[in-house]
This record gives sequence, C-alpha cells and structure tokens, in this order.
Amino acid sequence: MATTSQQEALKSYERRRQLREEYERSRMKEVTIKANKKEQFGKGDMLNLPRHRMYNKCVDFVECPIDYKCHNFNPSYVKCQNCPLHKTDDICKKKHIHHQKSFNMMISRERIDLDGSE
Repeated sequence: MATTSQQEALKSYERRRQLREEYERSRMKEVTIKANKKEQFGKGDMLNLPRHRMYNKCVDFVECPIDYKCHNFNPSYVKCQNCPLHKTDDICKKKHIHHQKSFNMMISRERIDLDGSE
C-alpha cells in the first residue's frame, strides 16, 4: 500500500508526463514535399551513413552534422585506429572548421531560454 506522499508523487509524475505528451504533440509539424525521384538531398548514400554502421558498436561515436562523419576520432586511441570508419575514411578531418560555433551558425534550431538571461 502506498502512503499519501507516494500517491501524491505518483499523481504529480502522471501530470508531468501528460503535460509533456501534450507539448510534444503540439510541437509536431507535418510537411509535405513533392520531390522528383532524381533529386538527392544528401551527399552519398543516405541509407548507409556512418551512424548506421556504428549504431550500438561505438559509444564514443559523435556525428558531425555537416559531413555526417565521426567527429570524435582520436588517433591516439587503439579503438579508433581499429574502427571500421577509419578504414573507410569516414572521419571528419575538418575539425578546425567544424566546431560548435560554426554548427550554431550553420544549423538553425529553436532555442528556449529557461532562465530569461538572453
């Protein structure tokens, strides 16, 4: 049997979960795009990206959002030297250009300011 405080915590958890689901439903957008079959919106085979080959294989894999390659490659690690992405040359070699500041300029995303400082 749950105590009163546990029941209240469970109710507040359910309320938060319900609010979150409503928020996520309201944020969903549906976009209809008519594209020709010849048009390709990504470079290379978009169904065989490095992230698809590294899923559940490498916990250190970080995808570069610009060229879709491994951004977290470190040649001093043996694990990275033996990585299949290193053998197929799917390593982001432009770390001097592809950094967080350039990601923020190139990739637009909505930003929610929780503390109201900006």
